[in-house]
Amino acid sequence: MVGLLGPLYALLFPKKRRAFYLFCLYAASILGLTLFPLFPRNSTVELTGPYTFVFWSGFLVLVAFIFGAMYFFVIQRDRAYRLLGLEKDKSEKLLRRIENDLEQAARIQKNLLPKENPRLEGYDISGLNVPCYEVGGDYYDFVPIDADRLGIVIADVSGKGINASLLMASLRAALLTEVHPRYEITQMAARLNDFLFKSSGLSSFITFFYSELDRRSGELRYVNAGHNPPFVLSARGQLSALGSSGFPLGMFAQATYESGAVRLGPGDLVVLFTDGIPEGRNAQGEDFSEERLKSLVLNHRDLSAAQLSQKIIGDFQSFATGTEPCDDITLVIIKRGGVHLLGAWE
Repeated sequence: MVGLLGPLYALLFPKKRRAFYLFCLYAASILGLTLFPLFPRNSTVELTGPYTFVFWSGFLVLVAFIFGAMYFFVIQRDRAYRLLGLEKDKSEKLLRRIENDLEQAARIQKNLLPKENPRLEGYDISGLNVPCYEVGGDYYDFVPIDADRLGIVIADVSGKGINASLLMASLRAALLTEVHPRYEITQMAARLNDFLFKSSGLSSFITFFYSELDRRSGELRYVNAGHNPPFVLSARGQLSALGSSGFPLGMFAQATYESGAVRLGPGDLVVLFTDGIPEGRNAQGEDFSEERLKSLVLNHRDLSAAQLSQKIIGDFQSFATGTEPCDDITLVIIKRGGVHLLGAWE
């Protein structure tokens, strides 16, 4: 009776079946221990009279318990399979939803980057971005100021993924509201810093390099907020760095910045990049390094800005063959007197 009662109760009250089954197991064990002393030790027992009843009662209890245990196991197994099937369906649906969201976020982020390279008379300018994941935290842009001046920006958001891409979008929106014909780049950088400090987390910051190119004078005014220093390669083959003048944006409140300037002559070029390029590693654990980047630019300086960008990215990817990409890579190249394009902005 005890053995049969377990599975019957399990059918009627499925949420309590495990506890009641353990109770039935305990009860059957106690019953067996109670009946066992009725059989004398070291003696032959004839199954007659009361012993017949005791034996068959115990035997039936044992059989009922065994069948009850087997039935309980089958019920639990089927229930586990059903739950696993439901969880698998939920996991697959959630995975598809995440993949769709990431694809949509990647499309949105791609639309935030320049769709084509700018056309500025007397200059050849090209930008290129290769995200590590579907969405990334690198950013570059070309911002028209007036007919003669072009804003050129490159930035790297700390972290990766959705959070970095959202912070990048916030930077872009704030930057576009700050740039106008009468703005001042150091004040702009300070306001961007305060905005990002208030709106982002304590562990979030952005390395930021902004430059303003005057096509008539060739002057490149810039502010560097903790970013990898871009370098200038002169027509005579001399290299110089455009160093940092302040903390990354969003790291400290009320940070101040200083501007610098360099005048580009015919044949000079400027290379802006994020740290994913020099810090990228090969299968042997060697860094690509800034020295390798500079040597590559020096040896292929006669290429157009777009061709040189593709050459650098191609060599970097060949260098990193056999390794998992671990960071976004972004590159902007400015050449004076490379490809002559008539007119100012088109």
